[in-house]
Amino acid sequence: MAGRCTWCHSEREQLDSVQLLGRDGGSEMAAVCDAECGAEVAGFVEFAQARIAPFLVGLLGIPAIGGVIAVVREDIDGGALGYLIMAAGMGLVIIRYPFVTPQTIDLLGMKRSLVLARGLGAALIAAGVALYFLVG
Repeated sequence: MAGRCTWCHSEREQLDSVQLLGRDGGSEMAAVCDAECGAEVAGFVEFAQARIAPFLVGLLGIPAIGGVIAVVREDIDGGALGYLIMAAGMGLVIIRYPFVTPQTIDLLGMKRSLVLARGLGAALIAAGVALYFLVG
């Protein structure tokens, strides 16, 4: 039975396995087509595990700061600067830390999922800039 590589999502009859170590000391196996894809998966998982805290702080903290600025500047520019900070800030965090769900990885593969996440981050930045000019 053919399977798909976790990294590149190519379909192969024969897949190798790579062991991924979790933060809690547990491990999980990922199916990969070759050693190069295995190294990419392991490298990204290591990157993600080391950066969960900055990701959460950025994704939760930046919108909170932008919200406060939007309320404070309501009379000045209709809160446009706050909206820009909220949307563009979240977009920058998502571009820097393109973490996606396991379901997205199952559907697209990890490599394409990262491209999708970064594209959505860029769309958030564009939305923030558009809101800034529409509201302000």
